[in-house]
Amino acid sequence: MIQSNTKNTREDLEKDNERLQKQNWELKNSFKVGCSNTDHNSLYFQLETSNNENDRLKQDLKKLSEENDNHNIKMDLLLNKIESLANINDKLNTKIENYSNKMDLLTEKIVYLEKVNESQNTKIDNVNKQLKMQQNSKEEQKKKGEQNRKNIENYNNLLPKIESLAKVYEKLNNKIENVNQQQNTLKNLQHNCLEKLNSFTKANESQNQQLKQQYNSLNSKLNEQHLEINDKVSETSKEIKTCKQDLLFLIYKFKSNIMEKSSFKIFNDWIDDSKTMGFELLYESSEDDFEGLSFHSACDGKGATITLIETTKGDVFGGYNSQSWNSDNKWYGDDKCFIFTLVNKHGIKPTKYSPGVTSKNYVKGCAYYGPLFGSGFDSGVEWEDIRVSRGCSYQSFPLTFDDTTGKGNSTLTPSKYYDIKTIEIYKCI
Repeated sequence: MIQSNTKNTREDLEKDNERLQKQNWELKNSFKVGCSNTDHNSLYFQLETSNNENDRLKQDLKKLSEENDNHNIKMDLLLNKIESLANINDKLNTKIENYSNKMDLLTEKIVYLEKVNESQNTKIDNVNKQLKMQQNSKEEQKKKGEQNRKNIENYNNLLPKIESLAKVYEKLNNKIENVNQQQNTLKNLQHNCLEKLNSFTKANESQNQQLKQQYNSLNSKLNEQHLEINDKVSETSKEIKTCKQDLLFLIYKFKSNIMEKSSFKIFNDWIDDSKTMGFELLYESSEDDFEGLSFHSACDGKGATITLIETTKGDVFGGYNSQSWNSDNKWYGDDKCFIFTLVNKHGIKPTKYSPGVTSKNYVKGCAYYGPLFGSGFDSGVEWEDIRVSRGCSYQSFPLTFDDTTGKGNSTLTPSKYYDIKTIEIYKCI
């Protein structure tokens, strides 16, 4: 910019000088006069001054040009450095992107390894549980072997009684046949007496009265014999039923740590008093050893069952599932299901509680819980009549099942939550 201004000033002065000289010659030719030496000197002075100024400006311009060259060199160096830094930055960004991709891959591998580790831990836990179950199974087999030996001894002891009862039963059948024959004979005699009575009624009143007395006497004896036979048959049937149930207990290796086998007859009557039932132990546990998975492994798909619970405070209660347990996490069952109390703080005798007419939530199977009986809602929260789970067992009776003894939610246990001393699950046969 400075160089351009300096050049323009000098050219202007030269043009002015040339113009003045031209005008001077024109005036000299026209008027024979010209400009004075003073004017020429002034113009030369101005021109010289302009030349000096121009030289000074050239020097300044040269310095500025040198400085500009230096600045350009520095700018080139800076641009080269910037370009180099940009290249380095691009390389770093590329490396960062590669590292980021590697980190993503590592993160995915870590997540995968965590899942694999979790799966391995689950498998290890399952193996440990299986080992524990196998160990318990060996101990249980040893106990069962001892119990089988005792059962065989008991069975051998019962055989004479069973044979004796069979003989008594056979004798009673023979007596019944004889009585039936006598009864038929008496009926025939009765019929003949009636015919004679009718024929001699008009002829002889006294004879008629005697025949009536004979008829009444025979009828009374016949009724007495019937009553005696029915009593003996009833007693024998009870004894046979008891023997059958004892035999079933032996066959299915009955063993309960909660109640005597004689008390199981009440379950028989509650479920179906028209037949004799057996009860086979499928699962037994305490609060500390209880596992939902173990319960379902032992009881799912086994048919109707009785659940018997004894708490650490001495309460005994439970429920009957008329169908097989499952792990479908859905309510099912029918109106044959019920719950019961055997021992309670109110002194209520053993009582069966049947379902009401409104709720159809009879029983439910969940993989990680034990038996669930009945349900209902309280403040928007679903509760069960009886729930069995490790560390959180409770009862909220009455919900699905009707309270017929009037003690409400303290019927089964005094408080909502309870601790299990022993739980036993029996298959009903």
